[in-house]
Amino acid sequence: MKRALLAWRTADFKGVRRMAAELDRRVPERTHERAIVLAIVYSLSGNRERAMSWLERGVADRTISPTELRDPLLDGVRRAPRFTALLRRLGMAQ
Repeated sequence: MKRALLAWRTADFKGVRRMAAELDRRVPERTHERAIVLAIVYSLSGNRERAMSWLERGVADRTISPTELRDPLLDGVRRAPRFTALLRRLGMAQ
């Protein structure tokens, strides 16, 4: 994820997207980091749909805690209707 953050900070969005796809393939299926890391990387890459899919999956299988949804690296999806709906389901009105 550090490489993805560096690419994002240097505006290398193609690099961020490439790293997101690589992480998607390489991170073990059932790890806590998988859902939150992929959600953040996809959020940074501008892929809101994939980011939201990972957030919803992580919340559903309880590998993402509600407090992790406050991470500023998720700002890219914060205005998405699906994000607002997810917060509502968790009782965390924005």
